[in-house]
Amino acid sequence: MRTEAARTFDCGFALNEAELRRFHDVLTQQIKRGSPEKESFHSYELKFRNGAVSFPVSLDDVLAQENFGSSKIVRLKLSVSGPDLENSANRIAIEFANSDEDSGSTNESIKYKIIGDDRDWVFVTSSQIEERIGKVKSFVPNQLFGKKYRFLSTIVPMFLLLALSLFLVSGPEKRREAKNSAEVQDVENQWRKGALKDPAEVIIRLEKIRFEERGSVMGFMWPMVLPFAGVLLLPMFSSIYAYFAPPYNFLWGDSVTAYEKQRSRGRFLLVGIFLTIVLGVVTNWVSKHIGL
Repeated sequence: MRTEAARTFDCGFALNEAELRRFHDVLTQQIKRGSPEKESFHSYELKFRNGAVSFPVSLDDVLAQENFGSSKIVRLKLSVSGPDLENSANRIAIEFANSDEDSGSTNESIKYKIIGDDRDWVFVTSSQIEERIGKVKSFVPNQLFGKKYRFLSTIVPMFLLLALSLFLVSGPEKRREAKNSAEVQDVENQWRKGALKDPAEVIIRLEKIRFEERGSVMGFMWPMVLPFAGVLLLPMFSSIYAYFAPPYNFLWGDSVTAYEKQRSRGRFLLVGIFLTIVLGVVTNWVSKHIGL
């Protein structure tokens, strides 16, 4: 029975030489198990950052690419079938794409497609491929909404921060309003009863209440600034994260050195920030305990 299995992933990945060879071996072995022919046909397609597309003749040719600068790989497609590509009963194709840099790519960074006459063979091949994908994939925060809805990654956190701010300040603000109203009513009652006879004292008390209310309004407005500050800070943090932890990586050739440099710089920055925070907390604690 003719069966087809296909799946796409919008995760990041770190595909190095060892993992690519394992993918290659899995595809080759499965084609040999599902086809009566002992031979298999492999095809490779590479797309580079400068837009050029090449078709290497072997896996070693793929791994021999410079893979840096304008020649950086942004898409790799590996296809395996029987000797007759057009008439082969069983075919497997897997594709990895840097969806941030590949202009022709969608949000789908990894996808595979399996076609075969044996349903069990298709299911087994699919599970083996997904097992290998699990070894190389990684979480990418900026892909939560996809390219089409990428703007939501800024708008949604903004509204969440706004809702949180309203929740945190609404309770204290209502209590403050009730307190101010009670204080004004108390001043009025004292004035009517004659407990307060000096108009200047009444005005002073009312001015103090109004001053406290103005301060509470300013305290209420301040948390409202957080969502709008987040609109500016989130894209910046997203860019910094993407620089120090690149989401889509073909790790062979010169890209390995560049990748390791970016990761090491990110770790150094993270450790520096952590140590600064710890040092600030310790210094503040020590200064309080010695009376400075």
